[in-house]
This record gives sequence, C-alpha cells and structure tokens, in this order.
Amino acid sequence: MVIRSSQAAAASGSSQLAALAGGAPDAVRGEHVTAAVRAGDATAIGVADAFAEWVGMGVANLVHVLDPEAVVIAAEVHVPGVARMLAVAEDQGLANLRVYVGDAVDLLDGGIPDHSLDRIHL
Repeated sequence: MVIRSSQAAAASGSSQLAALAGGAPDAVRGEHVTAAVRAGDATAIGVADAFAEWVGMGVANLVHVLDPEAVVIAAEVHVPGVARMLAVAEDQGLANLRVYVGDAVDLLDGGIPDHSLDRIHL
C-alpha cells in the first residue's frame, strides 16, 4: 500500500497524500492514507479500496490454506474497504468470515471475550 500511495501522491497534484507526508510523495505512510481517506481525498480512497480488495483476496486464500472450517475475523477501518473484502469473500464462497468495522486493537482489547479463540494468525 505504501508504494502505491507514494506513486498516487506523485501522480496526483490534487491529493492530500504528499502534503500529509511533509511534501514528499516517497514519504507517504499508512497513517497518511488513513487521514486522507477520512478527509475524503479521492486518490487516497482509491488506494485504500485497491488495498482492501487485495487484503480480501489474501484473507480468502489464508482461510483455504489454514483451515476452511475456521471462522476468520477481519478488522478494517475503511467502510468501502469492508464492502470490497466482503465481495471478494462472497466471490470465493466463504461463509465463515466475520468482519469488524474498526481498529483491530480495539477489537482485541475488549471485543472478544477471554478464552474464546483457539488461535490467532496475524
């Protein structure tokens, strides 16, 4: 995502990405993309959507490799990214994906009861 963000920041004169990175497109990091998405920056939203689709495919493949019977919980802060992830899961025929809209740290800190998970793969 960082490479794609840097490329998008360099190519777009109207994106906030480079400004958030101190004016240097090659210094764009994930937190800059998140801030720009929250501000409605179209270039950042495009980058986040593409990244979410990639993550959705990765989650689907991970489920098939690790344990097709396992329930997978994915966390995502970008609502359109959640939609893309769910679309990929549906295309892959996954019925065992649960999505938390928000930060994974918040989910792990208080959203999952103690001793309710057999294992976690990050």
